[in-house]
Amino acid sequence: RLTRIEGLGTLCNLQELYIGHNGIEVLEGLENLTKLDTLDATKNRIKRIENLGTLTALTDLWLGSNDVGSFEDAEGVRELPRLTTLYLE
Repeated sequence: RLTRIEGLGTLCNLQELYIGHNGIEVLEGLENLTKLDTLDATKNRIKRIENLGTLTALTDLWLGSNDVGSFEDAEGVRELPRLTTLYLE
């Protein structure tokens, strides 16, 4: 199981990333993925939505079954101008 997001910096044309069902605690290492439009990180251990400010093409963010406990922990979505779908079940 993945516990960290690493080694994706050179994938600058990546549009979709599915990293669900792991042990990831922090959304990090995605800064260079500026063409990413879908990020599915369901069923991890993420507590805060943060470090996504450079993902300006992101439209779909799936974070269900994580540890985001309040809307204050989800403040990072305000940095995503094209976001149309946010899943936090």
